[in-house]
Amino acid sequence: MAEQKTFFKREICLFCDSPLDDSQKYFEKDLEIPIAVYCVDKSKWDRVGEGDREMGDREKGEWIPYNISICNTCSTPQTLYLGDLNEVYKINHADSTGSIMKNMHYEFMEMIKNYKGEITNFLEIGSSKGELADLILSSNEFNNKDYYIIEPNFFGVPDGKKILLGFYEDIDDKVIPANTLIISHVFEHFYRPMEILNKIANNHNIEHIFLAFPDLQYYVHNNVLHVLNTEHTYYVENSFLVDLFASKGFVLKDPLKFYKGHTVFMHFSYSKESKESKGCLLLGDTVKHRNRDNVINSIDKYFSDIKSSVNLFNKFLDKSDSKYNYIFPCSIHSIFLLTFGLDLKKLSGMLDNSPNKIGKTVYGTDLLCHSFKKIVENVQDDVSIILNGGVFNAEVMESIKKNPRIKVFF
Repeated sequence: MAEQKTFFKREICLFCDSPLDDSQKYFEKDLEIPIAVYCVDKSKWDRVGEGDREMGDREKGEWIPYNISICNTCSTPQTLYLGDLNEVYKINHADSTGSIMKNMHYEFMEMIKNYKGEITNFLEIGSSKGELADLILSSNEFNNKDYYIIEPNFFGVPDGKKILLGFYEDIDDKVIPANTLIISHVFEHFYRPMEILNKIANNHNIEHIFLAFPDLQYYVHNNVLHVLNTEHTYYVENSFLVDLFASKGFVLKDPLKFYKGHTVFMHFSYSKESKESKGCLLLGDTVKHRNRDNVINSIDKYFSDIKSSVNLFNKFLDKSDSKYNYIFPCSIHSIFLLTFGLDLKKLSGMLDNSPNKIGKTVYGTDLLCHSFKKIVENVQDDVSIILNGGVFNAEVMESIKKNPRIKVFF
């Protein structure tokens, strides 16, 4: 039986359909990246660089080619190789452990509350476990509002929600009596976001869109490693998103609201005059970034910072005299470093507080994910921890300071 291919090459730009070819590759030679960033129940997976791992070996974890291209037309950087969605998202790992995500949902709800008088019902695309829905439905501000969720793998509490199991692309959303659309940390995951946006624009019930989007501009300038990977497969500036939605009739209603270098909140309202009155940067019918040089400089800095971090981390591990050396968190923030040469052989494991990861093996490696809380509170030997979680570092720093046997590097 022929082996199923677990990745495919992006041939056209995901926003403007301009052709992408090998001459536009950012890296001269393709790198490799694990297709997924979840943890699995495997006791032993091949280490990176030992030479006996083959591309496509499903028993040892999928590693696929990695490179990016910056579109010549709209200037959007995007990954050239896309993983099979069934592999990328086979195991849900977005369980919102920690206060950063919980507070983010609360801040988003507070923004939505400002328009409670204009909202009929809610429709949310991609709700995972429904935490935002739970907050909204428990608030007295939204009594008698129906909350529809389109989600292929909902694993939250369904009570009070109208769950439509499936992908948004396959659901007839026009029959849903909701005028308010919520997209929270989902739009960045779409391989074909224009198809999604066109479908939204064709649903004339929708009057408001509330978008929570990762603050990618902050990420690339502050060495937060969650841009241009197997899940977030493109980079856009915030102004590009504003122009993109306006080109489909949805005008930015409020100033952008930023949350802790993690998320940017946007509220769009439908306006028939948006294309004409808002002066979107269009090339024909194509939205493009306002300053190509800014985009390229941002991406250059991003990858330069990654290589510098890998260099520093490897030197730290080489010189470490600790019995155990860990890196936090057990997520794309750390796993992405493998693509650029982080030396796994010198790590004792990765640390996290997610119950979905602890005690399991990090995809594509033989490293275990250990409980951050348990390691920090019960350490008996000298331990070194590399912190590489961006805004999430602040959540764990205080607990580390309480234990003098722990050395921290970031």
